[in-house]
Amino acid sequence: MNWEHVVEQSQGKQGAGRSNFPQEWINNPDNIFLQDQSINFAKNGYYAKTFNWTGGKPIRDMLADMPFHQQWDFGMMYVNRTLRAHGKSDLVGDV
Repeated sequence: MNWEHVVEQSQGKQGAGRSNFPQEWINNPDNIFLQDQSINFAKNGYYAKTFNWTGGKPIRDMLADMPFHQQWDFGMMYVNRTLRAHGKSDLVGDV
């Protein structure tokens, strides 16, 4: 089991293509959950993919242009879909 972030830790870093969110937001208990490492691997792989709807950017780069709450909503949607696919219960939370 590992601690995972709904909004990725990389979005709290400064630099091109990152949101530069405060670390207090990234490491907030509402943005962290304990889960099997397989969920993290699945999310990381998905966030690296590009689609037409992302404008040809990897999902994590597309998300970098969005406010925190939209990234959190997107992350929760993906994590819950992945949890259900693995026969697990949805996460609940709010930011």
